[in-house]
Amino acid sequence: MFKKLAKEDLYGFFESLKQAGKVHGPVNIGGSSYDFKEISSPDEVDLTCTRTMIPPKKFFVKTEEKIFDFDEEKREYREPPEKEAKTVILGVHSCDI
Repeated sequence: MFKKLAKEDLYGFFESLKQAGKVHGPVNIGGSSYDFKEISSPDEVDLTCTRTMIPPKKFFVKTEEKIFDFDEEKREYREPPEKEAKTVILGVHSCDI
């Protein structure tokens, strides 16, 4: 089952997504190249893109993770700050889900 969002309801839908977290979507970064970037308006998103340079899995599988900070002088470690704010990914193709 699927539902289609009316074009006039897009801005209201986008505002509700922003309340859930940082919204990322496919943005044209030049020519036929697209990347998932943080967006502040639905006008920035290009939902006609066929694929992005880096798949949306980058939001789930990080290339690096900070485990702790270590102060050599005091010889003590500190745990990293809390996790980042929640992320909403808009415009993901079904093959990337």
